[in-house]
Amino acid sequence: MEIGEEFHNKLRRLLGGLGFGGRSWTSERLTGDGSDREFYRIRLGSDFSLIAVYNPGEAHQTLKENMAYLKIGEHFKGIPGLLPEIYGSSGLGELIIVEDLGDTRLFDLVGSGEEFLPYYEEAIEKLWAFQTQGIKGFDTHWCSQSPVYDEEVMLQKECLYFKRAFLEGVLGLRMEEDQLMHSFYHIIEKAKEAEGFGLIHRDFQSRNIMVGKKGLRFVDWQGARIGPGGYDLASLLADPYVSLDKGYRLYLYELYLCLFQTLFSAKRLSFERSFPYLMLLRNLQILGAFGFLYKVKGKPFFRAFIRPALDFLLELIRDMGDSALSPLEDVVVISEEVWTRQEGVQ
Repeated sequence: MEIGEEFHNKLRRLLGGLGFGGRSWTSERLTGDGSDREFYRIRLGSDFSLIAVYNPGEAHQTLKENMAYLKIGEHFKGIPGLLPEIYGSSGLGELIIVEDLGDTRLFDLVGSGEEFLPYYEEAIEKLWAFQTQGIKGFDTHWCSQSPVYDEEVMLQKECLYFKRAFLEGVLGLRMEEDQLMHSFYHIIEKAKEAEGFGLIHRDFQSRNIMVGKKGLRFVDWQGARIGPGGYDLASLLADPYVSLDKGYRLYLYELYLCLFQTLFSAKRLSFERSFPYLMLLRNLQILGAFGFLYKVKGKPFFRAFIRPALDFLLELIRDMGDSALSPLEDVVVISEEVWTRQEGVQ
């Protein structure tokens, strides 16, 4: 795909400033997922390449997201082995040059026939490092959204996002908010028991974990903020892209819990009590995001993962056996029926 002249000129100047000005280069547009950012592989010769991350625009949120991507990425330069290296940027971060991690994600390995569990074990260990080392010296002014994962985020960006973007936006279900608010507030109260102790990635799932010769690296970190580490673990275990079976989920949960106890042994009980509710919140966020990306942003890729996300949500609610979740369970059952009918007419 041919790149625009404005981007080409910005890229040429930035490469020159990084010491690559005398080398010929070619570019290749890469496919992204839900982000509005554009990604290009820049080849400088036959055996070396870089990734250009491009997100132009003057909107306040775009500028904040660019600076979050840049500042948080630079913060992790002092913690090697977690994120790709940032080589340079232009302007207010609208164009950033980063290390090329290749094309293989953890997502690609699941179902490929290759043994994938060791990669998940590495992901857990590196997640722990991201959370506990990344929090040191972290400046919340870098955050592109809220600086802390708190009850306002839980309500607006997860519970009500699910209601508006998925139930109403995709399924066309119209309901009064009080039909679900009892369950929503109950989930939030239980999840609040998880004490915020570290830096959370906020979108820690298999398509954001790259697998390369140097081991795993994480991408799409611009939503990072202070919060409970269990949220990222929940994101990995509730990941609808791969749908891990219960045995794998339990094993990885225990692996993370062993690491958690090394620093926070007194908080184990609160972690265990809050974790299922963090999983619920993450699952609501997933369905809201998939609904928005599929219906509003016109990205049909996400449609295929709505069914596994719905199935997981219903399974989780029933396994928890919490009567306060009955209103939500009823809505999820109806949602599955409506989605089944919509699948039948596609």
